[in-house]
Amino acid sequence: MWLKCVKIEEPATLKKKSEQDPVLQQMVASVGSSVGRREREQLADLLDEFSDTFSMGENDLGWTDIVTHAIDTRDSKPVR
Repeated sequence: MWLKCVKIEEPATLKKKSEQDPVLQQMVASVGSSVGRREREQLADLLDEFSDTFSMGENDLGWTDIVTHAIDTRDSKPVR
């Protein structure tokens, strides 16, 4: 009986989204200097977990017609 040795490679280290995305990097970088390293790491983890809820640009929020509102201006004319 012959045994064949095979090398098992470790899976590639997955980078956090906050380490790859410039918008998320800026969010973490803009935190005040009083925030410690551990808190910054926790922020990065939170941003990674909920990254799909943050706007990453000017045009990605979209719109909805589910909610509407009215502003009572009484007798005032609209200002343009």
